[in-house]
Amino acid sequence: MIGALEINTACALVMPGNRCGHDPRAPRFFTPPPRLDGARLPKFIQRAVEAMQRLYREPNLVPSLGALNAYRRKRSERREAVASMAAALVQYMDMETLIVGRPGDQGFNGLTMQELAEMTGLTLRRAERAMSDMVRAGLVRVFPICEKNEAGEYKGRAAIRTLSKHLFGLLGLGSWLARERKRSYKRKRVQAAPTQEARARAGLALDLARAALEGKTTTQERMAVLREALAGNLAAPPPDA
Repeated sequence: MIGALEINTACALVMPGNRCGHDPRAPRFFTPPPRLDGARLPKFIQRAVEAMQRLYREPNLVPSLGALNAYRRKRSERREAVASMAAALVQYMDMETLIVGRPGDQGFNGLTMQELAEMTGLTLRRAERAMSDMVRAGLVRVFPICEKNEAGEYKGRAAIRTLSKHLFGLLGLGSWLARERKRSYKRKRVQAAPTQEARARAGLALDLARAALEGKTTTQERMAVLREALAGNLAAPPPDA
């Protein structure tokens, strides 16, 4: 009996945790993979990914999650899976819309549960349970997508998911997120501005040419309008104008 006890004690010291490889003393969290272009993640994303570890260490942090099936008393591997899944979702989150996915030709493409499981190093079943906890706690919203093929059959595609801004507020990142979302909004508008500005100037040039041919403006007036346009003080017409 003593020999068996010694063996069991030794095994417990060598192989902590359970069969999924989880060790409560050394949880394994999601680590963002290096980007192919070598660029660094935005500071906010880096900080948010790290902050998601608090979902493991502080089970009382999110009330809706803590009250879900006694989350506070859930086995630590379940909380580890939730923290890793949340971090992976942040990694692929669009800053302005909080939509999770990869950019494509027709907007964002959702991530499948299999892809999320592989990213986080979780089994598919553990990943599904973690996602279910987050959805039921109101931290993630899921929008299933189906498309109709040539045979008239509907086939499911990867669902679109969005993260709740309240999660970032509970993590102390609410104000920072609000600033980053505004910056993202302005950045996208600036990227689209050159096209609109070019169309505005082209329309202005045509109007000036017509006015000159009809003798409605003087050279000085035309030059004044052109200076205003070059200074960016003339509003660009809407895209369909």
